[in-house]
Amino acid sequence: MKPIEQAALQLRDAEVSRRTFLMDIPEIGVDFPLAMTQRLFVIPSVPVINSDGITIGTGSEADMDMLFSQQFIDKEKLLNNIQSALQKQPQISLCQLLDNYPLEYGVAELVTYFDLAHTGGRHVVDESVNDEIVVKRQDGSMQLVKMFRVIFVR
Repeated sequence: MKPIEQAALQLRDAEVSRRTFLMDIPEIGVDFPLAMTQRLFVIPSVPVINSDGITIGTGSEADMDMLFSQQFIDKEKLLNNIQSALQKQPQISLCQLLDNYPLEYGVAELVTYFDLAHTGGRHVVDESVNDEIVVKRQDGSMQLVKMFRVIFVR
């Protein structure tokens, strides 16, 4: 029998009157705020907006062209690339995957692969190895991306 149970049984069996003071528990009770101490309504403050220094900008056609030239990255296609590569082998690094399925849309597609790895949960990041991926930009120039090795697994 446990010591607490033994002490409880001894107290039960002892000839102690019910009015005997056994223990003091300081500050027992519940502290709650009264409704009358709370403010019922607070007048909202009106923000002061100073528009003296605002100037009208000049737009350019290049900005609008950039807005409308955004590419749609098909996540399903990239996911199918990963799944078809993993049918042939138990794991594949992102670099090896990109050798088989080269990037068509640059860094945006690379970020989508990262998103698929993160949301799919079936990946490993090897921080001891750095991979270098060459990405072709829209203007035709090449960009080198250095990152930790991302490995997709079954």
